[in-house]
Amino acid sequence: MKGNILQVENMNYIRNQFGKELWVQVCGHREMHGADGLFWVGLIPNKDIEKSLKRTDWDLSMGVTISPGFVGNIKNNYQYDRFSGSQVEPLIIERDFHGIKESSIEISEEFRLLNNLYFDSKQGLYIKVSENGELESVVRVEDNNVFIKLNYLKRYAAVKQMGIALFFDIRYDSTESLEELNLVPAIERYDGSDCCFDYYSNNYDSTVEDKKAYSIIHGKKIIFGVSVEESGYWPYDKKKEYEEFIVGIDEDGNEVKFTCNPEKLSNYFGANPDSPHYLTPVYFSKDVLTKYYAKPELYEINDGHIRCQGLWILRVDNLNKDYVSVYLGDLGTDIPHKEQMYWKSFNIVPDGKLSKTKFKRDFLAQFADPEIADMKFKQIFTLFKKNWSKKFQWELFLELTEEDKYNFEHLRIPISNSQVEFDGLVLSMVKTLIDSLNEKGLNKLISSSEDIKGSISRLERFFQEQNVTEYEPHIKFLRNLQELRSTGSGHRKGKGYKKASERFNLQNGNFAEVFENVLNDAILFIEFLEEKLLHN
Repeated sequence: MKGNILQVENMNYIRNQFGKELWVQVCGHREMHGADGLFWVGLIPNKDIEKSLKRTDWDLSMGVTISPGFVGNIKNNYQYDRFSGSQVEPLIIERDFHGIKESSIEISEEFRLLNNLYFDSKQGLYIKVSENGELESVVRVEDNNVFIKLNYLKRYAAVKQMGIALFFDIRYDSTESLEELNLVPAIERYDGSDCCFDYYSNNYDSTVEDKKAYSIIHGKKIIFGVSVEESGYWPYDKKKEYEEFIVGIDEDGNEVKFTCNPEKLSNYFGANPDSPHYLTPVYFSKDVLTKYYAKPELYEINDGHIRCQGLWILRVDNLNKDYVSVYLGDLGTDIPHKEQMYWKSFNIVPDGKLSKTKFKRDFLAQFADPEIADMKFKQIFTLFKKNWSKKFQWELFLELTEEDKYNFEHLRIPISNSQVEFDGLVLSMVKTLIDSLNEKGLNKLISSSEDIKGSISRLERFFQEQNVTEYEPHIKFLRNLQELRSTGSGHRKGKGYKKASERFNLQNGNFAEVFENVLNDAILFIEFLEEKLLHN
C-alpha cells in the first residue's frame, strides 16, 4: 500500500509520542504499521547534544560492547577507563560469550544501583521497593525488548547531566515497486529541537522474497532530564509530609484535627506547650488491619506493633476488640506519608481508651500480658510449644511450613464479621491445633496405633494411657472444631454444617463473638496441657 511505504504514521509517532510514554522502548524490535522498528539507547553528555542532533547516525551502535579497558598508546601511557574512552555511555549492555554461553542483555549497573532495583527473573522485571513496601516495576525485559519508565529515565539523565538518546531504525518492505505505487525515490530530512531523522525510499536492486521496494526512517530522539533538584535522589529527595488526624472534639461536637509531625507536638521536655502531646491516642476502626492481614508475606502483626519487613515498625494498641489506637507522634515518626494517608481513611472520633495492657506497659513500666483472646492465645501457644520441646525433646505441635505459617500469625477475632473471614479463620485454627498434632510422636507413646484414625483420637488415647483426667471437654472441643471445618470451610455447607454451627451458637450470625469463644476454648486447652503434662 502507498500509505505504508510513506510511513506517515510512524514519522508522526516519532515526532509527537516517542519518548513521552509511560514505558519507553529502549531496546529491541516492534511492529509499526507494517514496518519493523528497531530501537537502541545511549547517554550523551549535555554539552554534546546540540552537535549530535545535527547528524542522524547513531552515536552508539548495537553489537558494539563498551566495557572497561585501557586506552591510549605506549607514548602517552595506557590509562584505564570505565568506557574505554567513549564519551557516550551505554544504558543497555549486550553480553556475548562467543556461542559457548547464551548471550544476554543487561541494564547498566549504575542505573540499577542508583535506584536499588531488584531483578525478578521469572517476570523479567526490575523492581523498586518503596518506603511503604509497595513494589513498582521500573524496567521490563521481554525477550530482547527492554522498556523503562519515563520518569526514571528523566531522573537518571538529570543526575548524569546527560541526555537519553533514543536511536531508531524503522524499515518497511513493499511487494510493489515505487513505479507501481506511482512514487519516485525520495530522501527527506527532519530536524527538531529534540529529534532528527532521515526518511528515504527506493527500489531493491533485485527482488528478494517478493520485496520490490523499501523505505527507512533512521535517526535519534533525546529525552532531556529534569533539574537535579527535581531528581528525587538524596540530598534532593522530598521532605516528609505529615497528615492531620482526629485528636478530639470541640465544645460543639466538631472534630478537632492536628498534624502528626513530631516537631510540632508537645512533649515532656517543654516543646510546643499549646499543642497536643506526642502521646495523644488516635483511634481507628479495626478495619485498618485488613490490609496487613491480607499480605502476610509483607506485613507482620504482633502484640503491640505492625511490621513491614525491614522498612518500618508502627507501635499500636491492638488489644481492644472494637478499635485500634496509635500515638499521634508515632504516626508521624514510624510510617511514611503514604501509609499515614491509608490510616487516615480509618480515623474515627475518640470513643474509647487505651487497653489496660498498653497503659501498664507505657505509663507504669510494668510487664503485662495481653488480655484480648487472639493475642493471648498466640502468646501462650508459642510459649507452650517452646517449653514442651525443651522438657520432652519432641514437639507435640509440629511447626507449620513456610507456606502455612500465616495461618497462625493471622489468627484473630474477625474484623469484618463475615462468613468468608470466619471460614478462613476456622481453617487456620484447625491447621494450628489439629493438623499440626505430631501423630508420629504420639504413636511412640501409645500401646497400639493401628486401630486409631486421626490425630484427635491419637491424642485421646495418649491421655488415657498417661492417666490424664478431665480431658473430655477438650477432646470434644477439638472434634467440634474439626467438624465445623469439614462441613464448612472444607466442603459445601449442608445439614452437617448446620449441626456443627449449632454447637458453636452460630445461629445469631455474630461470627466475631463465636470465633472469640473458639480462641478462648483453645486457650483453655493449652492451659490444660500445661497443667496436666508440663507441670506434673
